[in-house]
Amino acid sequence: IFMNNILNHRGYRFYQTSYDKDEKGTYLTVNRDVPGTQITYLGYILVIIGMFASLFNRNSRFASLIRAAKKNAGPAAGKVGTGILILFVFTFISDNVLAQSQEQKTPGRDYVIRKDHARTAGRLLVQGNKGRIKPLSTLSSELLRKIARKSTYKGLHPDQVVLSMMAFPQKWKDRPLIKIGHPRMKQLLNISGSHASFSKFSKGPDQNYILAKYVNMAYQKKPASRNKFDNEIIKVHERVHLCNLIFNNRVLKIFPVPGKTNHQWLDPSQVEGQFEDKDSLYVANIVSLYVQSLRKAKETSDWEKAGMYLESMKDFQKKFAPQTLPSQKEIDLEIGYYDLNIFYKLFKAYGVL
Repeated sequence: IFMNNILNHRGYRFYQTSYDKDEKGTYLTVNRDVPGTQITYLGYILVIIGMFASLFNRNSRFASLIRAAKKNAGPAAGKVGTGILILFVFTFISDNVLAQSQEQKTPGRDYVIRKDHARTAGRLLVQGNKGRIKPLSTLSSELLRKIARKSTYKGLHPDQVVLSMMAFPQKWKDRPLIKIGHPRMKQLLNISGSHASFSKFSKGPDQNYILAKYVNMAYQKKPASRNKFDNEIIKVHERVHLCNLIFNNRVLKIFPVPGKTNHQWLDPSQVEGQFEDKDSLYVANIVSLYVQSLRKAKETSDWEKAGMYLESMKDFQKKFAPQTLPSQKEIDLEIGYYDLNIFYKLFKAYGVL
């Protein structure tokens, strides 16, 4: 059981609604309404069937609009097609121009990881929360969209952002990275913009977490009873938690455990006692050595040692998980898919249309 993953057992449904700060205890909401659940799902099925059937019903509103469009298209259709083509070309070009202009304005270039190294690091494989093995580039893209609600950050690729956050956490803790949407939340954090820095969520000499009591109150409510502020609290709390995981290198589940039938991979904080002899020493130190080499490379512009550590981690994965690793072609396709960012570009074009 975890967030959004429900356990169905003998007619009971168990939802995780919260967990202890040390993540060793969980709060569950239990529900038992078999007839109600079945009726609800039946309703959804009927709605889907009805929507799908309307596409093929000659007397439906949808069919009448299609007939009208065909009848009225005439010679204007060619001009419309040309206009749409120009619009799509403009959308794709404007994205590139915008990205370049943003990159010129990116502050703190002294702690930004060089792009070619970041993209190489993006090919390192990691295990996601649901067990899928995927490129670090995919994870970086997912993390940035969840935290900042953006596909890039001031012209930086997500690979650059995540690696830089790992290497220079103190610098990034003061960057306005975490998306804030609710006015009351902005008032609570004393900000006026749409994004808050990680450091804004702590106050006082003890660095107390500002959202602590609000998070507990929100999770104690049933999902149906939560208001917009409660939902915003939960979303922002998750974004802060993800930032903390990045700063502490805990998003890097890169170490396959030998002999595990469930193909479990571990992050640096979980490796103690899981490996033997020199492998144990390696997994305990390689990530910190790699992060240190990133800092050194920023000073010397020599990325050779960082690249060497990166390749050694890839070799380690090949040694302990040869059967579970995706092929190079699959890795290339997945990274290319995320780089294309097709849905974001189509969204803008559709919006104009």
